[in-house]
Amino acid sequence: PLFRSLYRLFYYVTLGTNSLLLPFQCFVLTSGAVGAKAVLNDAIRKITMLVCVMVVVGGIFVVIVCSAGWVEWDVNALEVAAIGLSNSEGMIQMTLLLGFGLVELPRTLWRSADLRQTLKRTQAEAAREMRMRDDAKLELRLALVDAYRLDAQITTMLENGTLAELLPGSRRSTSRRGGMGRAD
Repeated sequence: PLFRSLYRLFYYVTLGTNSLLLPFQCFVLTSGAVGAKAVLNDAIRKITMLVCVMVVVGGIFVVIVCSAGWVEWDVNALEVAAIGLSNSEGMIQMTLLLGFGLVELPRTLWRSADLRQTLKRTQAEAAREMRMRDDAKLELRLALVDAYRLDAQITTMLENGTLAELLPGSRRSTSRRGGMGRAD
């Protein structure tokens, strides 16, 4: 019982990694989307579609295998059959992934030679950068307008002599005639 539960734990963790995380990583690396959020959304969409296809095809396969009488409708028999099939699928997938690693460099070179895709990616990045630049220009203009307006207000207040009244701690007790003391 202990070895069986340890095997199940190891098996299901490996199955999840092999069936979900590795394809997810592949989808992230091969996504044509621009930006981290768009790449993750694209990869999540693809992995969700893959999981849905796996569940539907796996369910159909279980129904066919059990209806034909090759495997009993027992949970333990289905688990053993699923483990055997997924081990075979895992070996085939590992062989393909090893081949994928060997062809990744030429594939990357081939994709970088595709000028249309490179142009689309570059145009999207340039549009995003131009929008950020325009936003920064607008913020700078608004800050300059505020600064000029404040400068004009301060200049007007200095000319009128009302700025000293607004400053904290100022005791303007002189009259307009220039005398000291209380203004009458």
